[in-house]
Amino acid sequence: MQATMQKIIILCILLIVFYVPVFSQNIHKDSIKVHVIEFGSGGGFSGKSKNFVLTKTGELYSVENILTDANALVYQKKIKACTARKIFNYAKKNKIIDIVYNEPGNLYHYITLSLKNKTNNLVWGSSNSTPSENIITLSTKLNNLL
Repeated sequence: MQATMQKIIILCILLIVFYVPVFSQNIHKDSIKVHVIEFGSGGGFSGKSKNFVLTKTGELYSVENILTDANALVYQKKIKACTARKIFNYAKKNKIIDIVYNEPGNLYHYITLSLKNKTNNLVWGSSNSTPSENIITLSTKLNNLL
């Protein structure tokens, strides 16, 4: 009985040692070959930022350390594919890829759309200007995934 218990404990330890690193693997943004939406916020006194990447297939990643390697992504979770498609379709339907908006403030929010061969970066946070309702709605949809 004791020998069986020891084998089970050793097996559990081995599974943990080999299984946990699979979930914490980093990938590079360049390796994602599908449409992506990058979004986040930052600024202020600390300058700290929170950055995320959503693929059209529903994978949600965070950018581990934007100061050392802005392309190193850490897998967060899988979003339902239909939810991700709705977000991408919302951006397409409202032509957010064509909107020009760059009004950063001390604290800022951003969305970078990379659809087909076109990229658009939207930044807002200035108290002097308010982004369109479409941008705010897309931002809310993205942040609700977190």
